[in-house]
Amino acid sequence: MKNTKLLILLAACCFSMVSKAQTIGPVVGNNLSGFIGGDMESFEMKPGFHAGVVVDMKAGTNMFFETGIIYSQKGVMFKDDNKLKFELAYLEIPFLPKYIARSGFNFYTGPYISFLMSSKLTYGSEELNLKVHTNSVDAGLKLGLGYQLANGLTLSANYGIGFVNVLKDATSDKMNNSVLGFSLACMFGGK
Repeated sequence: MKNTKLLILLAACCFSMVSKAQTIGPVVGNNLSGFIGGDMESFEMKPGFHAGVVVDMKAGTNMFFETGIIYSQKGVMFKDDNKLKFELAYLEIPFLPKYIARSGFNFYTGPYISFLMSSKLTYGSEELNLKVHTNSVDAGLKLGLGYQLANGLTLSANYGIGFVNVLKDATSDKMNNSVLGFSLACMFGGK
Protein backbone atom coordinates (compact mmCIF):
# COMPACT_ATOMS: atom_id res chain seq x y z
CA MET A 1 0.00 0.00 0.00
CA LYS A 2 2.83 2.37 0.93
CA ASN A 3 4.60 1.67 -2.39
CA THR A 4 1.36 2.22 -4.34
CA LYS A 5 0.87 5.64 -2.71
CA LEU A 6 4.49 6.55 -3.47
CA LEU A 7 4.10 5.53 -7.14
CA ILE A 8 0.85 7.53 -7.45
CA LEU A 9 2.56 10.58 -5.92
CA LEU A 10 5.58 10.20 -8.23
CA ALA A 11 3.31 9.83 -11.29
CA ALA A 12 1.34 12.94 -10.27
CA CYS A 13 4.55 14.96 -9.83
CA CYS A 14 5.85 13.81 -13.23
CA PHE A 15 2.53 14.69 -14.92
CA SER A 16 2.61 18.11 -13.25
CA MET A 17 6.19 18.72 -14.45
CA VAL A 18 5.41 17.66 -18.02
CA SER A 19 2.28 19.85 -18.16
CA LYS A 20 4.36 22.92 -17.14
CA ALA A 21 7.31 22.04 -19.38
CA GLN A 22 8.68 24.61 -21.76
CA THR A 23 10.66 21.86 -23.53
CA ILE A 24 10.75 18.09 -23.21
CA GLY A 25 12.77 15.45 -25.02
CA PRO A 26 14.77 12.26 -25.02
CA VAL A 27 18.39 12.21 -23.89
CA VAL A 28 21.05 9.57 -24.62
CA GLY A 29 24.77 9.44 -24.03
CA ASN A 30 27.91 7.78 -22.78
CA ASN A 31 29.25 7.53 -19.23
CA LEU A 32 32.78 7.02 -17.98
CA SER A 33 32.34 6.00 -14.37
CA GLY A 34 34.57 5.20 -11.44
CA PHE A 35 34.73 5.47 -7.67
CA ILE A 36 36.18 8.12 -5.40
CA GLY A 37 37.67 6.88 -2.13
CA GLY A 38 38.83 3.40 -1.17
CA ASP A 39 41.66 1.65 -2.99
CA MET A 40 41.45 3.50 -6.30
CA GLU A 41 44.71 2.01 -7.58
CA SER A 42 42.82 -1.26 -8.20
CA PHE A 43 40.12 0.30 -10.42
CA GLU A 44 39.81 2.06 -13.73
CA MET A 45 36.90 3.89 -15.34
CA LYS A 46 34.14 1.77 -16.88
CA PRO A 47 32.26 2.86 -20.00
CA GLY A 48 28.47 2.79 -19.90
CA PHE A 49 25.47 4.65 -21.24
CA HIS A 50 22.50 6.68 -20.07
CA ALA A 51 19.07 7.23 -21.63
CA GLY A 52 15.85 8.86 -20.55
CA VAL A 53 13.59 11.89 -20.78
CA VAL A 54 14.41 15.41 -19.58
CA VAL A 55 12.18 18.42 -19.03
CA ASP A 56 13.19 22.11 -18.97
CA MET A 57 10.79 24.45 -17.16
CA LYS A 58 11.20 28.21 -17.55
CA ALA A 59 12.04 29.91 -14.25
CA GLY A 60 12.92 33.42 -15.48
CA THR A 61 14.82 35.23 -18.22
CA ASN A 62 17.34 32.67 -19.53
CA MET A 63 16.80 30.59 -16.37
CA PHE A 64 15.34 27.09 -16.47
CA PHE A 65 14.91 24.18 -14.12
CA GLU A 66 15.84 20.80 -15.61
CA THR A 67 14.64 17.46 -14.29
CA GLY A 68 13.78 14.09 -15.76
CA ILE A 69 14.10 10.35 -15.38
CA ILE A 70 17.32 8.80 -16.70
CA TYR A 71 18.57 5.19 -16.69
CA SER A 72 22.32 5.39 -15.99
CA GLN A 73 25.03 2.71 -15.97
CA LYS A 74 27.87 3.21 -13.50
CA GLY A 75 30.60 1.10 -11.88
CA VAL A 76 34.27 0.23 -12.37
CA MET A 77 36.60 -2.21 -14.12
CA PHE A 78 39.46 -3.87 -12.28
CA LYS A 79 42.94 -2.95 -13.59
CA ASP A 80 44.41 -6.43 -13.28
CA ASP A 81 41.67 -7.99 -15.40
CA ASN A 82 39.32 -5.86 -17.54
CA LYS A 83 36.88 -8.80 -17.79
CA LEU A 84 36.14 -8.32 -14.06
CA LYS A 85 33.64 -5.47 -13.59
CA PHE A 86 31.49 -4.05 -10.80
CA GLU A 87 28.39 -2.96 -12.74
CA LEU A 88 25.73 -0.66 -11.29
CA ALA A 89 22.53 0.60 -12.90
CA TYR A 90 20.42 3.43 -11.47
CA LEU A 91 17.25 5.33 -12.25
CA GLU A 92 18.41 8.94 -11.78
CA ILE A 93 16.33 12.06 -11.17
CA PRO A 94 18.28 15.35 -11.48
CA PHE A 95 17.15 18.71 -10.04
CA LEU A 96 19.24 21.21 -12.01
CA PRO A 97 18.94 24.99 -12.17
CA LYS A 98 20.11 25.84 -15.71
CA TYR A 99 21.18 29.07 -17.40
CA ILE A 100 20.76 29.19 -21.20
CA ALA A 101 22.40 32.18 -22.91
CA ARG A 102 20.94 33.69 -26.10
CA SER A 103 23.82 32.11 -28.00
CA GLY A 104 22.63 28.63 -26.93
CA PHE A 105 25.48 27.93 -24.52
CA ASN A 106 24.25 26.73 -21.15
CA PHE A 107 25.50 25.56 -17.80
CA TYR A 108 23.82 23.84 -14.90
CA THR A 109 24.54 22.49 -11.45
CA GLY A 110 22.43 20.88 -8.78
CA PRO A 111 21.61 17.74 -6.85
CA TYR A 112 20.43 14.38 -8.10
CA ILE A 113 18.95 11.30 -6.49
CA SER A 114 19.39 7.80 -7.94
CA PHE A 115 17.56 4.58 -7.20
CA LEU A 116 19.50 1.32 -7.62
CA MET A 117 18.14 -0.97 -10.34
CA SER A 118 20.94 -3.57 -10.35
CA SER A 119 24.35 -4.25 -8.83
CA LYS A 120 26.54 -7.11 -9.97
CA LEU A 121 30.09 -8.34 -10.25
CA THR A 122 30.71 -9.78 -13.71
CA TYR A 123 33.52 -11.83 -15.20
CA GLY A 124 32.90 -12.48 -18.88
CA SER A 125 29.48 -14.19 -19.01
CA GLU A 126 29.40 -15.06 -15.28
CA GLU A 127 27.79 -12.71 -12.79
CA LEU A 128 27.20 -12.41 -9.06
CA ASN A 129 24.26 -10.31 -7.82
CA LEU A 130 25.43 -7.74 -5.21
CA LYS A 131 22.19 -5.76 -4.86
CA VAL A 132 21.71 -6.78 -1.19
CA HIS A 133 25.19 -5.40 -0.40
CA THR A 134 24.71 -2.10 -2.28
CA ASN A 135 22.95 1.02 -0.99
CA SER A 136 19.59 1.31 -2.75
CA VAL A 137 19.78 5.12 -3.02
CA ASP A 138 22.58 7.42 -4.15
CA ALA A 139 22.45 11.21 -3.95
CA GLY A 140 25.01 13.66 -5.20
CA LEU A 141 25.88 16.78 -7.15
CA LYS A 142 25.97 17.20 -10.91
CA LEU A 143 27.43 20.07 -12.95
CA GLY A 144 27.74 20.53 -16.65
CA LEU A 145 27.78 22.71 -19.71
CA GLY A 146 26.33 22.40 -23.14
CA TYR A 147 25.10 24.00 -26.33
CA GLN A 148 21.50 24.05 -27.59
CA LEU A 149 20.73 24.72 -31.24
CA ALA A 150 17.63 26.69 -32.25
CA ASN A 151 15.97 23.42 -33.38
CA GLY A 152 16.31 21.97 -29.84
CA LEU A 153 19.25 19.63 -30.48
CA THR A 154 21.47 19.83 -27.38
CA LEU A 155 25.02 18.58 -26.77
CA SER A 156 26.36 18.56 -23.23
CA ALA A 157 29.09 17.27 -20.94
CA ASN A 158 28.61 16.79 -17.21
CA TYR A 159 30.27 15.44 -14.09
CA GLY A 160 28.43 13.86 -11.18
CA ILE A 161 29.76 12.85 -7.79
CA GLY A 162 27.81 10.71 -5.34
CA PHE A 163 27.74 11.51 -1.63
CA VAL A 164 26.50 8.06 -0.52
CA ASN A 165 28.82 5.09 -0.07
CA VAL A 166 28.14 2.50 -2.80
CA LEU A 167 28.44 -0.47 -0.41
CA LYS A 168 26.04 -0.78 2.56
CA ASP A 169 28.30 -2.07 5.32
CA ALA A 170 31.74 -0.80 4.30
CA THR A 171 33.52 0.43 7.41
CA SER A 172 37.02 1.16 6.14
CA ASP A 173 36.97 1.76 2.38
CA LYS A 174 34.25 4.22 1.40
CA MET A 175 33.55 4.31 -2.34
CA ASN A 176 31.36 6.96 -3.96
CA ASN A 177 30.18 7.11 -7.58
CA SER A 178 32.03 9.45 -9.92
CA VAL A 179 30.68 9.86 -13.47
CA LEU A 180 31.75 11.87 -16.51
CA GLY A 181 28.87 11.96 -19.01
CA PHE A 182 28.43 13.12 -22.59
CA SER A 183 24.85 13.61 -23.79
CA LEU A 184 22.76 14.31 -26.87
CA ALA A 185 19.17 15.51 -26.33
CA CYS A 186 16.44 16.61 -28.68
CA MET A 187 14.29 19.17 -26.87
CA PHE A 188 10.89 19.80 -28.40
CA GLY A 189 9.85 23.42 -28.07
CA GLY A 190 13.18 25.12 -28.94
CA LYS A 191 15.46 26.99 -26.53
